[in-house]
Amino acid sequence: MVLQDLNRRACHKTMIAFATLLARTLVRLKWRDKSPSVFNLWIRDLMHHLILGKICYATRRCTLNFYTIWQPALNQVERVDP
Repeated sequence: MVLQDLNRRACHKTMIAFATLLARTLVRLKWRDKSPSVFNLWIRDLMHHLILGKICYATRRCTLNFYTIWQPALNQVERVDP
């Protein structure tokens, strides 16, 4: 039980670290634009990177790990933009 909780926390840390890295990059690129709202761009960029990430996990035969890490984020995106 404790090991599963630690693994889940590590997966969440991975997801949050990657998602915030993309968000920081977009903010740095778009902060001077007239409409600096980058939420939709961030979601789209995150989805593009997740496609590449899924391919990487699939080539290593670790698709279960991919879904363990990213399924909560995919569920949220599905709720926001069905």
